Amino acid sequence: MFILALPLWLLGYLTEHGLLKGLGIDLPFSALIFVCPIIAAALLTYRDEKMAGVRRLSRRIFDYKGVRPRIWYAPILLLLPVLYAL
Repeated sequence: MFILALPLWLLGYLTEHGLLKGLGIDLPFSALIFVCPIIAAALLTYRDEKMAGVRRLSRRIFDYKGVRPRIWYAPILLLLPVLYAL
């Protein structure tokens, strides 16, 4: 995952402006690192199971009905905002 994040860090270091600069938000390129675990999982799954495995993985990622019990939605949705607030 470090290898996937490295180009984003380098791009942020080499450029003086970030993402969404025209909107008044100076978001660093490293903010895109949140997609690196998804990309890593897709690459590893593709290596073992080809596109059928990647399709199955993407269905599992977005399968909200598979989360039982429903109380798990609270930490899923609130953990990161609470950590940032602290």
